[in-house]
Amino acid sequence: MSDQPTTREILEAIQDLSTTFDQRFDTVDQRFDTVDRRFDAVDQKFSVVDYNFTEVRRDISQVKQDMGQMKQDLITEIDRFVVLHQTLDVELVSLRSRCERMESFMVQVAKRLDLEYNPT
Repeated sequence: MSDQPTTREILEAIQDLSTTFDQRFDTVDQRFDTVDRRFDAVDQKFSVVDYNFTEVRRDISQVKQDMGQMKQDLITEIDRFVVLHQTLDVELVSLRSRCERMESFMVQVAKRLDLEYNPT
């Protein structure tokens, strides 16, 4: 017999090699499937995070609008208070002047009636 392999032996060796390669490719395919599932899970998590960030942005925008309105309302109320304060100052000056005139009148009346009157 010769030391050379027969065609049948070569075909069997190729078949065995092919089977081994198929098994290894199946293992690699399974690993890629696992990686794909992980990527899908990560993608879903990123979708949730993106949605949450969108909601946060929307909330921040609403808060900015609310703060702007509150600022405007506060400025309006401060303006009203300042106007009221100015009005009260004018009224106080008017009342003070009126009181001084009244005291002056009382002093004149007291002099004419010869009464002692000391306004304080």
